Amino acid sequence: MNIFASNIKLLRKRRGRTQDETAFILGMKRSTLSGYENEVAQPGIDALLTFSRYFGISVDTMLKVDLSKLSQSELSQLERGYDVFITGSKIRILTTTVDNDNNENIEVVNQKAS
Repeated sequence: MNIFASNIKLLRKRRGRTQDETAFILGMKRSTLSGYENEVAQPGIDALLTFSRYFGISVDTMLKVDLSKLSQSELSQLERGYDVFITGSKIRILTTTVDNDNNENIEVVNQKAS
């Protein structure tokens, strides 16, 4: 089963919803939702965005991360909007300053990199 198909099925079941209920909420036919869950059909961009908004999880995470392998705690955090895979909590941001002529400034930082 592809990751997206298993993820939407898992998320639907975690909400305690049937395919009929979920399809109605999402504005699609039950057979369409069933097709996505059973890999008979591939969702387009609009459907991906609809699922993302409904479940509150980024499209990127729904397509790339096998949610069934997350702990209950990690999955609960994800459902509450803390998407560690996309929010940047694992990203270090480095800034560069420029002068009025758009030349990069070199700055000395008095702290050892960790």
